[in-house]
Amino acid sequence: MCTKRAFSLVEVLWGVFLLATAIVVISGVILSALQAIKKSEGLMEATNIMMAEKAKFMQRGYSKVALTSPESYKVDNYYVIYKVEGYDYPDVTGSVTNELKIVTMGVYNVSPEKLSSAYKDRLVRVITTAVLFYDPNS
Repeated sequence: MCTKRAFSLVEVLWGVFLLATAIVVISGVILSALQAIKKSEGLMEATNIMMAEKAKFMQRGYSKVALTSPESYKVDNYYVIYKVEGYDYPDVTGSVTNELKIVTMGVYNVSPEKLSSAYKDRLVRVITTAVLFYDPNS
């Protein structure tokens, strides 16, 4: 004779607890992965914008880039903030031969006004520096 035995309430509750725990853990991992993918896409877009804007400064050359305090403008959904500083380095004779302009650029996904209050985990930021030097032959 075969007796049928059902699951007890404790066994059912234990199984539900294990399944719920697994679902919560797996959904947390999936959400973290989706956030990482979204942030890396934003970082890739910001890097592409940075490379294009840096190339524009490099093509303009030393003489066409003016010294500025920090300025910003918008490209797509990102903000480019840049500052141009100039340095003159005299050689041993005292004449200035190493004239440099250093362009510090940053691409952000928030406006410059909101930069200090932006959530750090949602902030996309790419920073670079371009050095332009004076060439008397050009």
